[in-house]
Amino acid sequence: ADILLTAGVALFSASIQATLIAPAIILWFLLAPFVEEPYLRKRFGRTYEEYMKKVPRFMGWIRKIR
Repeated sequence: ADILLTAGVALFSASIQATLIAPAIILWFLLAPFVEEPYLRKRFGRTYEEYMKKVPRFMGWIRKIR
């Protein structure tokens, strides 16, 4: 939802600044899980591993690559 919101603001705001910064924000939303997952694995261990097997990373649109 945040990615769509960011893209929508960039498109409909008619702002050069929003259009220039939107790709960086979208990239952040796409990369954040890869940074966060090692911490969560360490913190919650096997419980988190089981959770990851059941729940897609991005709302089911993009499957986890292992």
